[in-house]
Amino acid sequence: MVAHPRAPLRVDRLRALNLPQPVEVRTDTEGLPAAVRFPIPRSPHPAGHNIPDSPALAATTAGNIRPRTGPIRRDGTARTKTAGLEITTPNYEEWKPLEAIIEIWRVDDEWWRKPVARLYVEAVLEGGKRTLLYRDLATGQWFAQQP
Repeated sequence: MVAHPRAPLRVDRLRALNLPQPVEVRTDTEGLPAAVRFPIPRSPHPAGHNIPDSPALAATTAGNIRPRTGPIRRDGTARTKTAGLEITTPNYEEWKPLEAIIEIWRVDDEWWRKPVARLYVEAVLEGGKRTLLYRDLATGQWFAQQP
C-alpha cells in the first residue's frame, strides 16, 4: 500500500543518515586509536521518554514513568530519576579494542572559509565490524561514522 501523494510529510519520522557521532577513543603511543567507546543509542522518542509498544503495556504504565536524565558526569554516567528512584546509568558502551587499522588519511580543506582539518582512520573493531573514525584536529574531539 502506498501513501496518498498529497499526504503530509511526517518530518518527525525522518532521520539523518550516517551523521558523525562523538565517541571516546583511547590512543596508543603514536596517537592512533587503540580502543573506542560508542554512546548508548538514545530512544527515538522525544526527550528520551520510554513509550510502550503494546496497548496492554501502555495501560499498565499509563505513561507515568518518564525518565529524567541529569547532567553527564566525567565518568560517562548520568543520574536518572524513575518513579522516585535514582539510578546511575552509563552513557557509553564498553570499550571495544581495534583489531586492525585499514587506512589512515588526513583532510585539510576550505582554508579560505572555515578550515576543516581531520585525521581519518578506517579500522576493524574486535569482532570484525568496520568503522570510520576521525579526529577533528581543531578541537581534538573524535567522531565515528559507519562506512
